[in-house]
Amino acid sequence: MRREKWTSSATVLLMLCIATPAMAASEPKWVILDSGVNTKTVIDEASIVSVGRNRQARNARFNEDGSVVLVYQYYKCESREVRLAQFFEHAADGSSKEIPLPKDGERWIPVPPNSAMERLFEFVCSYKF
Repeated sequence: MRREKWTSSATVLLMLCIATPAMAASEPKWVILDSGVNTKTVIDEASIVSVGRNRQARNARFNEDGSVVLVYQYYKCESREVRLAQFFEHAADGSSKEIPLPKDGERWIPVPPNSAMERLFEFVCSYKF
């Protein structure tokens, strides 16, 4: 994967995070959690907040084609479950859209073992404020 694609995607993502009202109070602090052949998964450490007994955070997946998927999720640390809050897709051409949550998007789902989701979950739930 060429570095230029990551750089342009990162610029788009940074601008989008500043423009997105949810969790936009602080400057993003991205941490790479998973880097595959065609994708890179990052989490915004600055977005991790406690919401009652749960946590919420913003993460992103950079794709080889230059697109970025930005996800806001809730994490139920005690039972190892996650739930989508918001989901955005930002194409390499600069266009973006909010993707409607699936019908079951409001329900908590178990974190799959040995997955990028598990790495996100472990990072968020072990984060010390």
